[in-house]
Amino acid sequence: MRSEIVDYTRDLHPDDYYNERDGLYWLQLVFKSPAWTEDWFASTLVYQQDDAVSELLGINLHIPALQVLDPACIGLLRESVETCMNEHLECQPSTNRTLPTRLIDVGKINDKSARLIIGHKLPLLTPYIALSYCWGPPSQTTPQLITTKATMPDHQKCIELGRMPNTIRDAVLFTRNMGMRYVWVDALCIVQDDADDWAKEAALMYSVYRHATITVVAAAGDTCHSGFLSRKTAGPNAVIPFKSRKKGTQVSGSYMLSHMRERRTWDADYPSHLHKRAWATRAWTYQEDIMSTRVLYFDDLTSFFRCQKERRLEHSITVYNNVLEWNKLLTPHPPNLSFDEKPERNASLYQRWDDLINEYSQRSLTVADDKFPAVSGLARTFAVALDEQYVAGLWRRDLVRGMLWWTEFDVSKPAKWRAPSWSWASWDARLGLTPQYSRPLVSQCAIEEVYVEPVGIDPYGKLRNAWI
Repeated sequence: MRSEIVDYTRDLHPDDYYNERDGLYWLQLVFKSPAWTEDWFASTLVYQQDDAVSELLGINLHIPALQVLDPACIGLLRESVETCMNEHLECQPSTNRTLPTRLIDVGKINDKSARLIIGHKLPLLTPYIALSYCWGPPSQTTPQLITTKATMPDHQKCIELGRMPNTIRDAVLFTRNMGMRYVWVDALCIVQDDADDWAKEAALMYSVYRHATITVVAAAGDTCHSGFLSRKTAGPNAVIPFKSRKKGTQVSGSYMLSHMRERRTWDADYPSHLHKRAWATRAWTYQEDIMSTRVLYFDDLTSFFRCQKERRLEHSITVYNNVLEWNKLLTPHPPNLSFDEKPERNASLYQRWDDLINEYSQRSLTVADDKFPAVSGLARTFAVALDEQYVAGLWRRDLVRGMLWWTEFDVSKPAKWRAPSWSWASWDARLGLTPQYSRPLVSQCAIEEVYVEPVGIDPYGKLRNAWI
């Protein structure tokens, strides 16, 4: 087989997010034959094999470890997190940081068990990991280990690792290897058969993920039994001999090509191929991801790190700027914001809310009543930033325009009432929402009165009644 590098492309993310040379990231192989009417194409990742060749060609990727707990892999992940914690002002803990009601004390590195503790008894800056994962269908979740009123006393004494589903056990082991002591997992840190506790903790969910030192996303698995510490081989692989033809260089050696099953590029928030994973189709995980300060996404081949400033691949030395301008608006009083700029800022936030709800509406819920709770943390954050009243998924001052939504594709109505007919949450369907225009809309009507009655104490959670 004869190989020759003809060209390389910068394909990891749009140039807008580029801040270092990407190097030789992937190759497109073209196969030709006189007997074929069309050429055949295949995309391959390019991995380092020899240092001299890698330096000459600008190959930045190294082969990911097959086990996340491999010391080299853990070292890279810890470096990403520690760099962020020590150097990124955008990612520092807020002054109003709180700890979750309960946390899992993972114990020491070789312990066979963990235990449930009260989080509020710990120092305020205690680091912890939050897990974002898929429970799976009822057939998979029924045998999952959960905390109930009956098991709470036992779980505060001991939770054996052997009883945990793979994903939760992996989260415990990963927390230990990251040099941390505590992890938050909804199945164990919320009393699942206590409606009052569930409602209280659901209202605090945004805070759990916002204030977590790291959110670990088990993106490859579709159930709580999938795990995330073991990976598939990237293969098939091929080691390609190389000898430089450039005058004045004597570089020779090899590099490795690995079949790329799917293109992996950065979307606005995380690698695009994760959209295909079960984790990215669930409603609850949407808020968990967006509210998190730092995230480690684990798929079946490698991991990806995102914070408020940077994004990086585990197996690449390249670091990318994280451009989430809308997130900077989610503060009550952004720096240097004059009174004249506030309407424009609010219009941007209303539009961003529409974008979020459009994406959220495409995700699925196991429990239909969770439509509002699963996005309540985002609603709370926007309400503070806008200084606005939240009205059944819409905003009081933007209510007329907000009601100009429509449904697309598969449309179904929940069996039980959960929202008024004028709210997008009254349907299960992908939504279209009327955009903010460059010029103001002229309203031909006025909202005289709005009434919203929540089920519990959370004004952003489930509703009992609402009308206009």
